[in-house]
Amino acid sequence: MIDKIPDEVILAEGLENAFVGVGSRCGQPDVAIYDYDKILEVLMMRDGMAYDDAVEFAEFNIVDGWHGPGTPVWMNRMAYGIG
Repeated sequence: MIDKIPDEVILAEGLENAFVGVGSRCGQPDVAIYDYDKILEVLMMRDGMAYDDAVEFAEFNIVDGWHGPGTPVWMNRMAYGIG
């Protein structure tokens, strides 16, 4: 467990409530991980967006953004485990 986010990790401004942690990959920079469903909740609650508008905004303005190898991961939770 880490107690401090590494300085090189790119964070998404305004999505603190959707941040779930930091992911590590062999030979790659650590990346921030955000819960996609929580991103939608933030957009709906903070910005007053309807669900469909939040999805459209998130897909176009957040998920499709590339910021280099440190681009955050947008995690989609699975309803059930693998198998």
